[in-house]
Amino acid sequence: KFPAKYRNLLGETSHHPKWAVAIKFKPDDCITEIIGFEMKMGKTGVFTPVALLNPVDLDGSIVSKASAYNFDFISKNQLNVGACVSIVKSGDIIPQILNIISPSDIPYELNEVCPYCFTPLVVENDKHIVCPSPECKGKLLQKFINSMNVLDLYSVGNTFLSNLYNKIGFSARWYITTPMDEIYHLVSVHFGQTKTVLNFLSELEKKRHFTIQDIIAF
Repeated sequence: KFPAKYRNLLGETSHHPKWAVAIKFKPDDCITEIIGFEMKMGKTGVFTPVALLNPVDLDGSIVSKASAYNFDFISKNQLNVGACVSIVKSGDIIPQILNIISPSDIPYELNEVCPYCFTPLVVENDKHIVCPSPECKGKLLQKFINSMNVLDLYSVGNTFLSNLYNKIGFSARWYITTPMDEIYHLVSVHFGQTKTVLNFLSELEKKRHFTIQDIIAF
């Protein structure tokens, strides 16, 4: 940065000041091997393939997974067990595949059916792996988790929300329209009155005040 007395003279654009320069250093990367894949479903039914990696130390933490983006990325780069890849942390946080060091000799085989509802999977636009069923349990689960997360319930994680949906089965809308005493009774019957449950019920009661954006998200 230039001293303050020069800043008016140098000026600025609509995008950035001319009196300062930001230097971004190249992130550290490391090389590892793909040892498998798992599929992560989103609320629209699109699966994101996640590469399971031989664990490596990257920027002070052990990394064992990285996004493989989509079916097209896997196919074009011949990714499968045995492929060697370099990985970085995007924004110093999220592990991503940066380069393919050596491809796999094993062709990637797409799962034939959805693991949640057993509907045959399809590949849309030669790119996205999708479950086409509108009644897919996985879609409904992910939609529930996404909607509940809109409430920003403190210390309530996705694992608890998954168990909540799998045991009780109601949509997120039920939790914002049903009287709290009824919710308290049903959740307590299924889960008891553990610290996690009591925290969830307390947070839910505090957060059941909504903006129009929250309501649309449900």
